[in-house]
Amino acid sequence: MESQNVEWKQSWRDEYLKWICGFANAQGGRLEIGRSDKGVVVGLPNAKKLLEELPNKIRTTMGIVADVNLARENGLEYIVIDVMAHMNAISYRGRHYLRSGSTNQELTGFALDELIFRKYGRTWDSAPVLRVKASDFYNDAFDIFRKKAVTSDRLKPKDVEINNAAILNALKLTEGNYIYNNCQIPPDIEPKSILSGIRSIPHNPLLAGGFFRSGQIEAWGRGIEKMKNGCLADGLPLPEFDIQPSMFSITFKIRNNDGETNDTSVKGDVKGDVKGDVKTFKMKIIGLMFEDPHVSILQIANTLKTTKRRIERQVNMLKEEGNIERIGADKNGYWVVKNHPES
Repeated sequence: MESQNVEWKQSWRDEYLKWICGFANAQGGRLEIGRSDKGVVVGLPNAKKLLEELPNKIRTTMGIVADVNLARENGLEYIVIDVMAHMNAISYRGRHYLRSGSTNQELTGFALDELIFRKYGRTWDSAPVLRVKASDFYNDAFDIFRKKAVTSDRLKPKDVEINNAAILNALKLTEGNYIYNNCQIPPDIEPKSILSGIRSIPHNPLLAGGFFRSGQIEAWGRGIEKMKNGCLADGLPLPEFDIQPSMFSITFKIRNNDGETNDTSVKGDVKGDVKGDVKTFKMKIIGLMFEDPHVSILQIANTLKTTKRRIERQVNMLKEEGNIERIGADKNGYWVVKNHPES
């Protein structure tokens, strides 16, 4: 059957050279010409001609050699092309392709960079980001790392009693004067197999190592299990997972005001309460700014136990409403509260 390493085509088209390129950049694979989508051999009237032409087409367009053979089944001839995985990134007409699951994807931008890194034994977070230095980062981030790393007991106090640049260096997140640095399922993993439990490998191991040492990652490979268990513990339906080679989405069911769980609760019943909750949340933000005009977005997020992105959204709304104003730059500026928290 068709899989990560097997593709069937009923007849030959030159565009299928992209599939050969995809196999070469992944784990290798087999392309069988003369089989239907159901795996039934339908035969090729020009099989012998393709047997002569395809090796040259593959070599001249991609610079690689594939094993092209003539096969027979039930008196019908078909072509089998075996492609080995290559150490270098292979391109077809200047474009790079990668076999992922049962699909063949063209790689551009970050995905292409990642392929090239991997072929040379590197990962995205091991590539230096030019013109970015330790002094460009907020001290808050390093202070939080120090605190969490010691609290989690994964580092000792003496381990973090060093400057910010030394911390980055110890975590192997720098290269010379530069800082090292979207989810993609590994090409040899079928998307559906993730739900059945597989060995987890950090996508960016150096960054993941830093978060692990600060206690913000508990263990590898337990995310889906914890999501399921959390829903069961709260009496909610299991989350719905939609896992594609380049996309991963999760849908959670929530309770409405009547204690029922359904899809319409977010649009309907929750709406009335959210408005009041948002107003209260904004007042909390204003209150923190009123108490400490120099408080940072990250500090507000930690105090209110939420994400930095959520605080940024609310702060932008408060600015637009004329409730607050920011004076000066992010690092050395301060907040001006135009409306008192209790007004």
